[in-house]
Amino acid sequence: MMLVHIAATISRGSEWPCGEGRSPQGSVIILSAEDEASDTIVPRLMAAEADLSRIQIVSAVRTKSRNGHRAFNLQQDLGELELAVAEIGDVVAIIVDPITSYLGRVDSHKNSELRSILEPLGEMASRRDVTVIANTHLNKSTLGNANGRVIGSVAFVNHARHVSIVARDPADAHKRLFLPSKSNLGRSQKGLAFRILEKTIIGNDDVEIVAPCVVWDDEMTDMTADEALQAPDAERGARRAQDEAKEFLQEILSQGPIPQKAIRKASEELGLAWRTVQRAKKSMGIEARRSNDVWYWHMPRSDPADNKRASLDSGALGTLGSPDGDDAETKDAKGAKSAAANIGDLANGRHVDAYPELPECLDRRRKIGPAQQPN
Repeated sequence: MMLVHIAATISRGSEWPCGEGRSPQGSVIILSAEDEASDTIVPRLMAAEADLSRIQIVSAVRTKSRNGHRAFNLQQDLGELELAVAEIGDVVAIIVDPITSYLGRVDSHKNSELRSILEPLGEMASRRDVTVIANTHLNKSTLGNANGRVIGSVAFVNHARHVSIVARDPADAHKRLFLPSKSNLGRSQKGLAFRILEKTIIGNDDVEIVAPCVVWDDEMTDMTADEALQAPDAERGARRAQDEAKEFLQEILSQGPIPQKAIRKASEELGLAWRTVQRAKKSMGIEARRSNDVWYWHMPRSDPADNKRASLDSGALGTLGSPDGDDAETKDAKGAKSAAANIGDLANGRHVDAYPELPECLDRRRKIGPAQQPN
């Protein structure tokens, strides 16, 4: 979408967003390996109000073979591309989307091989006074800066004179950010923000077509490319940490109640942040009960009737709470006393039959013996 918008702006010689100036008017050559020209690129160009007479879309190279054509690649066909630029005469930009589809037999992960393509391409652009805009994708790594996220060799970034990253706005899922991450030809600039909206256009035979287009925000953004890419990584990391904390609590409490101090110590040994463990506890509905000034964590009951009975009968179950620290105090002294008696009897090896009406096969409470006494 961004590349189509740039091509349309050049074809009309229109204004760039946020008062950045006017584009020189001229033709644009588009090499696109991923989108079909007729049903994708051209409708989007029309929605962006491009002058289609100044857009040249290259789909293949003519040959003398049986098929009469083959895929374009920069390794073999750079000379043909330069001839096309010369024949058209007013080419301002060449868009290559994605550049990894046009490298021929070159390994995009090998610096020396990739430079054998990029350096001649840059020299041709200089001779013909055109701008080459090469698109590529980001890897899924959560490490490093924005430029380090570009798939393939570092030559893609190092050889380019300017690099921009397109990313989602961490604060708005419907907004995209166009952010500079490298600039060797001018001073550092702020980023731009845009949204993708739909527009109805008239195609062949007066058929209405709905196509997407770029609509810019009125102001620039101070967010950097590094910040934009690290924000979703941090969010994913927080979700992973929360999932790990839930698995930890599920495992450690599967055999019965555990003192809060012991849970905290075990979580720290695993490298889990205590606040993350507390959030997981709340999310899982884990109960905290106090006995002899010690807080124990219990897995929640699965039967809603049990939970209702728990809220009505503090004498049998003890007092429920959600302490944030080891020194949290209960306000229900009577419930705390009953809880202490209950847990104390379990620790001494005597099973307290709080619910005699439950058949033995449904009673999941662990009968703790002296050897299994909680710490």
